[in-house]
Formats: sequence, C-alpha cells, structure tokens
Amino acid sequence: MFILYFLLMMVPIVVIHELGHFYIGKWSGIRPEVFSVGFGPELWRGTARDGTIWRLGALPFGGYVKFANDANGTGFPNMDVKKTKYLATYGAKIATLFAGPFANFFLSIIIFFIYAASYGPQAGSKVIERVYYVETDLQKGDEILSVNGQAISTLEDFYTMTQAEDRMIDIVVDRDGQNVALKAMNPNAAVIVGLDPSLEAFKQGIEMGDMIMSINDQDVILTSDAIDLIAENGDQMVQIDVLRGGENLSFDILPKAVELEDGTLSTPRIGVNFGGFYETAHEPLSFIDSGKYAISSTFWIITTSWDGIRDLVTGRVGIDAMSGPVGIGQMAEESASYGIWNFVWMMALMSSAIGFLNLLPLPILDGGHIVLITYERIFGKLPPQSFLNAIFALGFILLMGLMLYTTTRELFG
Repeated sequence: MFILYFLLMMVPIVVIHELGHFYIGKWSGIRPEVFSVGFGPELWRGTARDGTIWRLGALPFGGYVKFANDANGTGFPNMDVKKTKYLATYGAKIATLFAGPFANFFLSIIIFFIYAASYGPQAGSKVIERVYYVETDLQKGDEILSVNGQAISTLEDFYTMTQAEDRMIDIVVDRDGQNVALKAMNPNAAVIVGLDPSLEAFKQGIEMGDMIMSINDQDVILTSDAIDLIAENGDQMVQIDVLRGGENLSFDILPKAVELEDGTLSTPRIGVNFGGFYETAHEPLSFIDSGKYAISSTFWIITTSWDGIRDLVTGRVGIDAMSGPVGIGQMAEESASYGIWNFVWMMALMSSAIGFLNLLPLPILDGGHIVLITYERIFGKLPPQSFLNAIFALGFILLMGLMLYTTTRELFG
C-alpha cells in the first residue's frame, strides 16, 4: 500500500513543480515542447493544440519540461549552444528555473493555510484526538477529567501531575456524557517518539515507539529517569532494554557529544526524543492566524532542510539519514493511517523540502541549471555541449544511484 500513498503524495507535488516551470517559461516567451510527469518508458501521451506533448512516464520519481532548443531534454530552457539567436533572456531563464521550487513553496503555503483554517493545530484541550505508538484504553473524543483520583482542569495538569507516577495511570474520562474509569499510559513514560539519524540509537536499531524499560539494569519508569541515567553514564557504553510490541530487546549504545550552534559540545547523547504520543483536539485558526501559520511553517521546513543538508555535507549525519522512495512511501502511509489531515500536513512538508532540494547547485537539479545560466551571463557563452552532456549524465547517474542505494537499504536493511 505504501506505493499508492507515495504516488498520492508525490505526483501532485511533481505536477505543481513542473507546472511552475511550464507556465512561467511560456509566459516568458520560451516555447515548451514536452511536459512529462515521471521518467522512463512512456505510459501515455497527448498533444495539445499548441503542439506541446503531455506525457506520463513509468517511473514517477520526478518529471521535466522540455523547452524549445533544449538539446538535452532536461528542462533547461533554450540550452542549445549552437542556436544562440533563439536563446531567451537571462531574466526569463532564471525566472523559469526558480518557478518550479517556488511553486512547491506556494503549494505548501496553500496546504498549510487550508490545514490551519479547517483543522488547526492542537488547542491545549483535554479531549483526546489520537494516540501514537502505545496501547491504551483511551479513545478519540475522551475528555480527561482526573488522574489517579485528582481532578485536572487543563492539559498542562495532565502532564505535571503525572511526573512522579508509574508507567500506567488511573484516569477518569468523559466519554459520550458518561464518566469512564480506565488505565492509560503515563504521558511522561519513556516512549521514544523521535530519533537523530546521526547518533547511535538510530544506527543500532532503536525505533520510534520503543519504550525504555531499563538502562544498565536500572529500572526506567519515566522520561526523567532515562535522561538522568544517560547523563550519569557519560561517554561510556550504555545497555538499553526496550519493550517493542510485547518483545523485550536489548541494545548496546555508545553516547556521543555533538557540536551545538554556538560551537560548543553537548553532553554525550544517544539521539532519542521522548514525549508527545498523546495528541489532543485541534482548533481551526482565524484567516489571519492561518496565514501566519502557513508562512511560518513553510519557512521552518526550508530552514530545517538547510540544516539537514549542512549536516550531511559536514559529516554530522551520514547518507543513511536520507530517505528514498520506499521510506517516503512508508512515511506517507503512516501519516495517512492517522487521518487525512496528517497526510495533508505531510504533503505540505514534502512539497517545501523537494522545492528546497531542487535549488541545490547540483547537475540535473534546478540549482545546477541556475549556476550554468549565471555562468553564461558572466562569460557570454555556455560551456561546450560535450561538457554539458557529461555533467547532466553524471547528475542523472548519481541521482539514480542514490535512489537505488536508499531503496535497497530500506527494503533489505
């Protein structure tokens, strides 16, 4: 099923990206010849009145627009070095190349706006929307009334009043107008909800949803216990026992200090995050607040993507931290399992991430084309056609190789 979710998420993102190139190029006077969603063998083709060929490729991992005089078929507008009299202006070509990524950013803003105005972020309510990773008797729509016999008035009470309790707590909820007593997972239990791909917990096989039961044979009840024991251990090997789907697993993990934003080193870490497995009810935002949410969320994704690329280049994270088509498909499937709005939010995230990725100055990506167009602007001509053919072929081989590597790793470990 993850293939279906991959297509449902990625095809609209690819289409919007290529439509950005297509329409800005066309409006700038650059004639489009081919609009393709996907690469490889042709599954479908149609010809528009203006002569543009619209096609669907068998490999839906991207797409392209072939403009007139594009000798390479890479979407590089008017890039035939032998026909300089047909070349578009520098401004037209730059605008056309930037249009794809910015179409993705615009799509993210629109999706985030719809998400915020129609569904909204969590509103601090005591009403449960869904629970991630852990088994519980809580149901969607339950409103938490008391914890271990003590009434709570805010969601913050739910977290603060359980900081000195056991893994399981007794709670009373309002369910369809009736008070129901049940057992639930402590919201402060040491359940892993995030992993740093550059650190050892991820590399050794720890997974989201694992509950830490002990560290170096010392019981772990709550998140605070796990944090304290890891800190006390320093940079020595630590044995972590977790519960995963009813199975007890043990891992030997070496904590590692990481460089912080100010250049200093952190205390040794294993690379896990806790908390946030209870999601409470959402509340739609106003028109203005939805706009602010959409813009800030899109900007956050762009800056986070930049941080990720920087860490990859500097070696702070390895290539194993990257997701391929299988990983993206599984992520899309998981988000859909939590509801349409989670899937929509993930699509907005992926749209901006892909837009940013395409701005990187690498062959075959829009950023690489921008570098060559700027080179042409400075020196008055493009590099030789043989050089262009070589770097685009190299870029395609590297892209396909990376995709093959990530896919193989995700399928077979």
